[in-house]
Amino acid sequence: MASRDPERGKQWHALLTQWQQSEQSISAFCKQRQLSQPTFYYWRRKLGFDRRTTRPAPPAATFVPMTVVAEPLVEVVLPTGVTLKLPLTAAKEQITCWLTATRAASC
Repeated sequence: MASRDPERGKQWHALLTQWQQSEQSISAFCKQRQLSQPTFYYWRRKLGFDRRTTRPAPPAATFVPMTVVAEPLVEVVLPTGVTLKLPLTAAKEQITCWLTATRAASC
């Protein structure tokens, strides 16, 4: 019966640690290092390696409270075919600014 080589296990442990810390797929990692993929999978399973063990968990979803306020709008259809939907609460100066900008953009 052949004896097990502990050095081989140490080598694969180091390789699997490198893979865990890389962003590479198994295929790319093996190709770059000229490793057999079936052998890689064997040692990964044998040594209990999983990439997920070293990746940080994604942050938990957080919800920000917000209030949706329906604001009444007025629709202005210009002779150029442009339609503006403006809030009724808009100041006269703001409406003038929007109309000026629309005129400049249509030139």
